[in-house]
Amino acid sequence: MCIRDRKAEYTVSRRLEHEGSYDTHLAVRCDGIRVELSGNVGRFGRRDNLFGLPVLETIARANEILAVLGLPPFTHVEGNGRLALSDGFHTSHNAVITRVDLTANYSAGSRESAYRVLHWMGGQATVKKASQGPKGYGNGVTWNEGSKRHYEKLYFKADELGKHCSDEVREYCEAAGILRYEVSLKSRQLLRDNLQSMVSWSKVVGGERMDNVVFGRFAEVLTRNQVTVTEVQDIPGKLGLIARSYLNGENPYKTLQAGASTIRRWRRELLAYGIDISQPCDILRVGVRVRLVELRPVAVPAWYSREAA
Repeated sequence: MCIRDRKAEYTVSRRLEHEGSYDTHLAVRCDGIRVELSGNVGRFGRRDNLFGLPVLETIARANEILAVLGLPPFTHVEGNGRLALSDGFHTSHNAVITRVDLTANYSAGSRESAYRVLHWMGGQATVKKASQGPKGYGNGVTWNEGSKRHYEKLYFKADELGKHCSDEVREYCEAAGILRYEVSLKSRQLLRDNLQSMVSWSKVVGGERMDNVVFGRFAEVLTRNQVTVTEVQDIPGKLGLIARSYLNGENPYKTLQAGASTIRRWRRELLAYGIDISQPCDILRVGVRVRLVELRPVAVPAWYSREAA
């Protein structure tokens, strides 16, 4: 509101709900200076989102939507100043990314195997958040739920495809036991890691696209079990003793006479064998670790289309 010649003038920042095919929606707002777009851009106008888009391609699709609405695109101009915060507002004229969801699909081979993996993962904490264990929800597991920075989830994709999904996609997810792992990065995490600009996501590190580099930092809980052990007796030395006492119901954090740093080292070493001593022991999870090791990253099939209808 502003006052001119003793008359009050109001400016309304209008929020538009933009509807696409298959019950998809986006929210767009423009106040004449700043354009904001929120929602699942990669899903917009599509029958399903089994395979998503890289970050920059998602922004390109967002710009196509803005063009239809007669609004300017999101851009990044080099030399336009560093991304900064002033009184809670971004001072850069470049596009500012405030939420990113990175995803990957894994095949467990069947629905039964997928659910065995989910049961197993319900007893696996992330390395950096051992005190904040996973939460199970029947057909999925979450980590760091409620965090203001990031959270992760693994779930059986066939149960979450929605009513508009094609029979071909649904049958594929069922037969292959497709598990979706999602990493949701919120504004605070993106700001901390300097990932709020388009140029940050255009970088290549070690030959890898930035999307894959960032995803890999959070996917450790899926990939850390590389040692094949069929019996706990095969775990050597002191680690074997700790593993056996843990599987017998003892809590190493309370019963072992060792310092915190030593116990953290034991946990880190036992994680390679699929045993997370920071979590309550569930004997039913022992023996399904091999199922987890068999998870295979899934490439986009030739018949699948990411195009919106």
